Order: sequence, then C-alpha cells, then structure tokens
Amino acid sequence: MIDLPSDIKRLAPAGVFLVFRLRYSFPAKEFNFLPQAWINYYTENVLSIYDPLILWARKNNGVIRWSEVDEPDPRGVISEAQRFGLKHGAVASMICPITNGRSFVMTARSDRSYTDDELSEIQSSLAAMHDKYQAIGKMTPNEAAALQLFGSGVKAKIASHHLGISESAVKQRLASARRKLGAPTTAQAFELATELALFPEGR
Repeated sequence: MIDLPSDIKRLAPAGVFLVFRLRYSFPAKEFNFLPQAWINYYTENVLSIYDPLILWARKNNGVIRWSEVDEPDPRGVISEAQRFGLKHGAVASMICPITNGRSFVMTARSDRSYTDDELSEIQSSLAAMHDKYQAIGKMTPNEAAALQLFGSGVKAKIASHHLGISESAVKQRLASARRKLGAPTTAQAFELATELALFPEGR
C-alpha cells in the first residue's frame, strides 16, 4: 500500500483522494482514502461528472479551500460530502511541464477550515508526492522484468536464464528497482510496483 506522507495524514484526518498524472480522462494512478460510505454514495450517484472540485483541479494550478471553489455544483456534491463527515476541505493541483500530466490531491477534515499555512503545506506535499511518483515511473523495462519474475516466485538463478543475463545482473536490477521505488525489500518493491501498475500488461 502506498504510504501517505505524515503531513498529509495530519492535515486530512477525514480522508484523502490522490490522482497522479491525469491526462485526458484517465489518471496513471489514483488512491482513494475517503470514507467508504462516501465512496459508495459518490459512485452510485455518478457524482464525478458533476464534482466541482475535480473540475477546478482539472483547470487550475495551486491550492484552494472547498468553500472557495467557484465552479458549478448542480448536484450539491460539496454539501452532500458534509453529510459523510467531509465538512471542510482543500484541493491542490499541479501539471508536469514535461509529461503534461496533472496530479491533484483533495484533503478533508470535519472540525474546522484550513489555515493559509496548512494550504501551503498541502500544496508542497502534493509537489513532493508528484516528484516521487515521477521517479518511480522511471524504473526501466529490464528492472521491471526482473522484479516481476521475483514476484512470480522465480529465484535469481532461474531468472538469469529467463532474461539471458548473469545472476549478479539480476540482483543488480532488483537492487535498482528497490532504490527507485524507495522500498527496503524486494517483496515490498514488487507490491508497490503492482499497486502502481508499473508492470506491462500481458507479461
């Protein structure tokens, strides 16, 4: 499971929704840590196409309180969210000048509105997570192949025959994958790469 930065956990006690590298209608990856009851209600009522927070995030760079978002809300998404404990929130959004992919985060709390300093923290945390995810995405196909074989239970010696390289080269690729993923063990690296959908389909 992806680890949320400690500052985001502290600033979003009611929940977090993260989207990394959104292009067109599809993100490279999203993580929804909002209350399950809200997720169910949101999904069943197809609120994503009416959500003013998502509309704002798609169009803007920066950070803003939910109460300050000036986008149409015909289905009352923000007021409905309050019924599920999401009474105050913020949304931060940024676009990568290289990939043109957009990342954004929505944070929520039930006790009070966000201060200006907290908004700055949320924006900084999004930038750090975006940069980390960009680095994770730089795992090479060779490293991914070695890691995927490991995840399938193939030992390094057997993997070397599959890949046509030495056993030490397999171990070097696994070490490089761990480093790029920021994982202390190969098993954790495989778990994270799977969660982030970094392996090619059909392998």
